[in-house]
Amino acid sequence: MHRIRGIGSYQLKSPKKENIAAGIIESIILRTSAMVKKLGIKPEVVFVGGVAKNPGVVKAFEKALDIKIKLPEEPQITGALGAALLS
Repeated sequence: MHRIRGIGSYQLKSPKKENIAAGIIESIILRTSAMVKKLGIKPEVVFVGGVAKNPGVVKAFEKALDIKIKLPEEPQITGALGAALLS
């Protein structure tokens, strides 16, 4: 099991739950935004899935990618709607 980058620095600031959560979010954003940049980013990005309902994660992605992210009304069901349309 590898250590999640970012958590350690937040724990040093304060071992509060919100600081640990912030470290986890930062780690995920760093890793994911690096993959997105490697693949190439288009002018319009849509964020889907349940995590897209977390405003902190959306803001962190927007900052990391330096773009405005679009969100569907109900991002957590976007994949299911697409599967239903294809069936």
